[in-house]
Amino acid sequence: MVVMLNQCCCGCELKTGTIIIGVLDGIAALYSLVTSIVAASAAIVVGDKNQSYLETVATLSIVLAVFSALLLLVSICLLVGAAKEKPSLLIPWMVYSLVFIVENTVVNIYYAVQYIGMSEGVIAAGVIIGAIVHLLLQVYFLLVVYSLFRELKRTSPSPDP
Repeated sequence: MVVMLNQCCCGCELKTGTIIIGVLDGIAALYSLVTSIVAASAAIVVGDKNQSYLETVATLSIVLAVFSALLLLVSICLLVGAAKEKPSLLIPWMVYSLVFIVENTVVNIYYAVQYIGMSEGVIAAGVIIGAIVHLLLQVYFLLVVYSLFRELKRTSPSPDP
C-alpha cells in the first residue's frame, strides 16, 4: 500500500505542487543540458593537451546532456499532464524519477565507499547526508505526483487518451 497525499507542502493542492515540481525539474534540466553541452564543446575544442581525460569529460558531458534532454521532455509531459489533468502524461516523469532515484542511490553509495576507502570520512559523511536529503525530497516529489495521478484516475469519467 502506497501512502497517498491529499496536498503538497505548504498546503497547496497536488496539482499546484506537481506543476511546481515540473517547473523546477524543467529549469534544472535546461541548465544541466546547456552546461553539459558547453563542457563537451570545451573538452573537444581544447583537444590535444590531455587527450584521454578530455575524451572522458566530453563523453560524460554528452551522456549528461542526453539525460538532461530526457528530463526536460518528461518535465514538459508532467506540466501538460497536471495542467490538462491527463494522468497518462504523468507516467513518464514517474518512471524517470524511479530510475533516477535508484541510479542516484547506487552512485552515492559508491562515492561514499570510495571516500571511506581513502580515509576521507568527513567527505563520505557529507555525501551520505546529502544523498539522504536528496533521496527524501525525490521520494516526496514522487509521492506528490503519484497522488495526483491516482486522484485524476479516480475522478476521470472516461479513459485517458
